[in-house]
Amino acid sequence: EEVVNLDLKNTELAVLSACETGLGNVGGGEGVFGLQRAFHLAGVRTTLASLWQVDDRATGLLMTEFYENLWKRKLSRAEALRQAQLTVLKRFDLETGQLGEANLAAPSNPYYWASFSISGDWR
Repeated sequence: EEVVNLDLKNTELAVLSACETGLGNVGGGEGVFGLQRAFHLAGVRTTLASLWQVDDRATGLLMTEFYENLWKRKLSRAEALRQAQLTVLKRFDLETGQLGEANLAAPSNPYYWASFSISGDWR
């Protein structure tokens, strides 16, 4: 409730990178009541939030790739996330916790690369 009362109407993007920030309670016919919705009601145009507990190393790399795609490569929010997810999917090394060269041994488990989703304006 506190977030809803904030004036965030000029906020383009809020990244809620703590675990399970994209979850909430389903309100019959009203959608999901949760932190993402509160930020949208406060005026945030787009939110990026996690759907489950995340691996810290993979999430750090995912966020670095996301911001580079968004700011340096000027991709849309959705495409910036997609490309970051593909990078982690193809290059995350479980042993080192770093991005390596593309390899077939990279973990395909979505736990490492698919926990974040965009809500709101994807552009």
